[in-house]
Amino acid sequence: STSGLPVTFSILSGPATINGHTITLTGEAGTVTVQANQSGDNTYAAATSVLSSFEVLLAPQSILFEPIADKITDDLPFTLQATSSSGLPVTFTLLTGPASITDNTLITLSGIPGTVIIAANQAGNSQYLPATEVIRSFMVLCVTADADNDGICAGVDCNDSDPLLPAIPGTSCNDGD
Repeated sequence: STSGLPVTFSILSGPATINGHTITLTGEAGTVTVQANQSGDNTYAAATSVLSSFEVLLAPQSILFEPIADKITDDLPFTLQATSSSGLPVTFTLLTGPASITDNTLITLSGIPGTVIIAANQAGNSQYLPATEVIRSFMVLCVTADADNDGICAGVDCNDSDPLLPAIPGTSCNDGD
């Protein structure tokens, strides 16, 4: 104040608190409005209150989702692991491929070869922006090579000698494939 008298501050609205001259943010986004007052004394009249506002923005975050090694069709279920820089939980979505996700993290392969594509997301909250989606893919490979390249593993495909004939599920083959 031009009078040299003390100025007091108060938070009128927004995600903050004040103690003396120290503003503490509560961790949420929003507009903080601070009011400054100088009440005057026997010599000086009270000053007109002054309002000042500022924006508290959401913090950015990222996801760490390491690449997934290729798998074999008969591999056991495995757990996906990813973390967000905010510490908030990451959710997984199976985008495509011969697998399923249970309880958000357990991957079970369906037993057929192909490419599995998984997305990791974190939606954000009152403190953090949504994270950029991270996509990972891995191959599910046959234990034994697919002789006719029809995408059906040897030992399952009874028609490896004729790639135009479909596999016969549930049958056992004695043709070496």
